[in-house]
Amino acid sequence: MDLVVNQNGYFLGKRKNRFYLRYLQDGKKSESEFCADGIRSILLSSRGSISIGAIELANQHYIDMAILGRAQKPIARIYPCSLSGAHLVRRLQLEAHMDGNGIKIAKKLEVAKIRHQANLLKSVAKTRKNVNFGAQIDEMERNMAQLEARGSLDANKIMGIEGRSAALYFSCLGKVIPIRNRSPDAQDEANILLNYGYGVLYHEVERACWIVGLDPYLGFLHADRPGKPSLALDLMEPFRPVVADRAVVTLFAHRKLDEKDFERGLEGEAISLSQEGRKKILGQVLGRLSTEYTFNGEKRTWSSWILESARGVARAIRGKKFEIVEWNGG
Repeated sequence: MDLVVNQNGYFLGKRKNRFYLRYLQDGKKSESEFCADGIRSILLSSRGSISIGAIELANQHYIDMAILGRAQKPIARIYPCSLSGAHLVRRLQLEAHMDGNGIKIAKKLEVAKIRHQANLLKSVAKTRKNVNFGAQIDEMERNMAQLEARGSLDANKIMGIEGRSAALYFSCLGKVIPIRNRSPDAQDEANILLNYGYGVLYHEVERACWIVGLDPYLGFLHADRPGKPSLALDLMEPFRPVVADRAVVTLFAHRKLDEKDFERGLEGEAISLSQEGRKKILGQVLGRLSTEYTFNGEKRTWSSWILESARGVARAIRGKKFEIVEWNGG
């Protein structure tokens, strides 16, 4: 299981082989316990504290632990020092970054992202009257063909094609959820929910990189800057529509959101999610990650498909064929 902590003022401690979590609920002190043997990862998404004993217990069981900041972005990760191997994989990753093989991998990831965006729009349009995204989807498919047809493209050209597709995609989403354009800094409900969803998804993708020995900070497409997890962002691209975007669309479509899910500024703008809001988006995103999907006759959860895609990148930098799961929008 994934242990998600979103109660403000929590304390996570250790008792023998168990974690215990203390927090306030409706003004009363509450406590829960979790056996370490059954935990896959711990996501700390609110303000609180954790004991050294709890960190040691997590490391003993190779439990991934990530911390989200106030802006719903990952700010830290705790993992065992014994996971610092995989030197051969990272050496080959650097070579792929330098010799052009990495751009080929990144191009396939971006094609998959645009395909998944188009398929989500097709799925959304089927359930709504008077909504027709045909022209935008056709243009997105031409962008995919452009990426697949050209033998040599640099990172800037790939990002340009991806950016045009993203603009088309979010212009269509704006007809079914309240979003004008996608901006990580925007203070509207939809963008805040997407930020949080992408933060949780990033945690899953970076975890997959560490497991297979890839350096999440040495990417092929996103700019390499100190502290920027460029490979994790590359690998995350195809799964944004599948996991986070689908989750946010579902919340709005099923009318599961209300005023108490957001904390607002002086002028009424939404500036962050409340504890209840975090609980709702976390439930949707984790639900998507645990949803099973069949591709090429193989059934896996989306969490498992993300890990398999990371393994695919590790194989590709060794010169093997890279194939990524294709989502039909369902």
